[in-house]
Amino acid sequence: MLRLIVSNLTLLLSLCFLACSHRGITPMGDYASHYHTLLRQELRSQGFFGFDSIPYLTSVVHRSDKLRRAYVEEYAQVYRLNPAEKNLLLERELEESKKFIDVVVVHFATDDKLAHLDTNEKVWQIRLDTGSQRLRPHMVSRLPGEAPVNAYFYPQITHWSRNYLVRFSREDQASLQPMTLHLDSIEGNISFKLSN
Repeated sequence: MLRLIVSNLTLLLSLCFLACSHRGITPMGDYASHYHTLLRQELRSQGFFGFDSIPYLTSVVHRSDKLRRAYVEEYAQVYRLNPAEKNLLLERELEESKKFIDVVVVHFATDDKLAHLDTNEKVWQIRLDTGSQRLRPHMVSRLPGEAPVNAYFYPQITHWSRNYLVRFSREDQASLQPMTLHLDSIEGNISFKLSN
């Protein structure tokens, strides 16, 4: 009897694993695509945890050329783009990458004044150190796109987070290794080492 239960349980777990893998979801509940695997490797997170609260929790990901290429592959597969549409999207992504250093910032704060990165420069100061330069953002804006699409491509997004695209002008390409993103405020200072 015990052997039959163990056998059935093993079969059930095997079927569940195959079903999850077939649908592009790992047994741990993460997306299994190449893009999502690369995104998890590039993701950096930090937070400040109080005794009874979480003043802030921040995740960042640098939209490197490698991540942009994987994004195009995933987007083309999800939306069944034809080769011409896929090439156009790839050209646009790589053209943006030549001009800008883009960082997606997913930020949660319990204090509403600390939650806004785009409108309150007096609370949060953002800069990017590139080794030889200290850059200020060219633009800080809400992450463009529809919420379900953004949540698919950036699963660290939550219902409570504020999601931003932080864009820096790419002025000196030779000096971009290593890069460190700094967010400084009265609440704390956080830094993220970004891969290039």
